[in-house]
Amino acid sequence: MIDSGIQDTFLKVRYLEEIQAIQDYIAASGLSRSTTSFTDYLALLNRAFQELEGPQLPLSDAEVNELMIFLDHRHVKAYVSEDYSTARILVRHNIASTRELQGFVDDLNRFIADHLDPGLRARVTGSSVLTLSATGAMIEGQLQSILLLLLFFVIIMSLLFTDPRVGLLAALPNAFPVLVLFGVMGYAGIPLNIGTTMAAAIAIGIAVDDTMHFMLRYNQELRRTRSQSQAVHSTLQGESLPVLATSIALMVGFLTFGLSDFDPIRQFGLLSALVIASALVADFVITPLAISTLRLVTLWDLLSARLRHQVIHHSVLFKGMRPWQIRRFILSSTILDFAAGEAVFCSGEESNDLYLVMKGAVEVSLPGARGGEALVVDQFGAGEVFGDVALLAGEPRRSNAVAMVNTSLLVLNRDALRRTTLLHPFIAGRLFYNLATDVSRRWVVFVERLRQDELQEKRLSPDEKNKT
Repeated sequence: MIDSGIQDTFLKVRYLEEIQAIQDYIAASGLSRSTTSFTDYLALLNRAFQELEGPQLPLSDAEVNELMIFLDHRHVKAYVSEDYSTARILVRHNIASTRELQGFVDDLNRFIADHLDPGLRARVTGSSVLTLSATGAMIEGQLQSILLLLLFFVIIMSLLFTDPRVGLLAALPNAFPVLVLFGVMGYAGIPLNIGTTMAAAIAIGIAVDDTMHFMLRYNQELRRTRSQSQAVHSTLQGESLPVLATSIALMVGFLTFGLSDFDPIRQFGLLSALVIASALVADFVITPLAISTLRLVTLWDLLSARLRHQVIHHSVLFKGMRPWQIRRFILSSTILDFAAGEAVFCSGEESNDLYLVMKGAVEVSLPGARGGEALVVDQFGAGEVFGDVALLAGEPRRSNAVAMVNTSLLVLNRDALRRTTLLHPFIAGRLFYNLATDVSRRWVVFVERLRQDELQEKRLSPDEKNKT
C-alpha cells in the first residue's frame, strides 16, 4: 500500500513511476510470480492507443488524463482509491518458508526506505504478511513459554529442595530434549513454525514431569536406604516401568501424524516423537547422574516440625553461627528416622557421619568383653551431637548407638565437612571449635562418672561387692 494523502497523486507520471520502480524491484528478486497495480492498466491502455509493441506508461500527466477518459474507476478500484491518493500493488508468490518470506519483506522495506519519494508512505501488508506476523508472534510466544517454564521449574525445584544447585541440575535433563530438537531441525533444514515450536513445549512438559518424579522418589529412597547409590538404583527400578510405558505410548501416538500429507502436521508428529525419545534418554541417563551428586533435602525434611528449628539453633554444634552459616550445613545433610531399639551404628563399622539428635534419644555403649554386659557411655537427647570422635579420628566405630525411642537424626557426612573446610574455612573453624568443646565436656563428664563409680566401689564391703 502506497499513500500520499493528496488527491489525484497517482494520476501524475512522477508517482506512477514510483509504483513501477517497486514492481520492477519485486520482479527482479525472482521470488514473485507476478505483480499487478494501477500502472499496469494504464500501460496496457496506453499501448492500445499509441499502438506500441509493449505496455508502457504515458510520458506526461496530460496523456494520463486523456487515458482516464476511457478507464472507469470501477475496473481499477482494487488497485487505487477513488480520489487516487492511495495505490496498491498486488504481489502473487509461492514462498512457503517463513524465513524466506520474512527476508523478502525485509529487503522490500529497505528498498522502499532508500528509494521511495519522501512524500509517499508505503507499508507491506496482505494475508501473507499478516500470517507471517501471526506465525512469528506465536513462535516467539512458544519460545518465551519454554524459557519461562525452565526458569520457573528451576526456581520451584530450588525452593522445594532448598538448594539452587538442585534447580540448576534439574534443568539439564529438561533442556536436553529441546537442544536435540533444534539441533535436528537445523541439520535437516526443517523450518521453525508453529508445529515445531509446539513440539519443544511438549518435550519440556514431559521431561519436567518425569524429573520431578525421579527427584522426589530419590529423596524418599535416600531416607529409606540411607545410601546414595542404593537410592539411585531403587529409584530407577521403581520409575522405569511407568516412564517407559507412558513414553512409548506417546511416541506411537505422535508417530501416526507422520502419515499425514500436510508437512507441518507430519513434522510436528515426527519431531514430537523424537523429543519424547530424547526426554526418555535424559530421564534414565542425565537425571540419575545429576541427582546422584547431591544429598537432597526437601522443605518437608526441614520444616516438618517446629522442634527441629528450635533444636538446630540451640544445638552446641552450631553455637555462635549465623543462620545462613547453619543453613549451609543443613542443606548438605540428611534427616533419618529410627524406630525404638533400632541401631544407628554398630562397633566395627566405618565412621563417615556424625549425628545431631533432632527428636528422641540415643544410647551409646561399649560392647562388653567376651560377651559381657555392655558399658553405657552416654545418652544423647535433642540438640546433642554424637558419632563425632570416630569420624574425626578416621577410625572404625568402637561403640554401639541404639535409638531408645522413636528418634530423628540430622546426619552430616564427611564429604560435607571436607567441602566446608575447603570453601568456608571460617565457618569450619567455628564448627570444629564447637565439636572440640563438646567432646572435651563429654570426656570430663565421662571421666568424672568413672571416678565416682570407682569411689563407690571402694566404699562397698566385701559382702556387698560379692552381691554386686
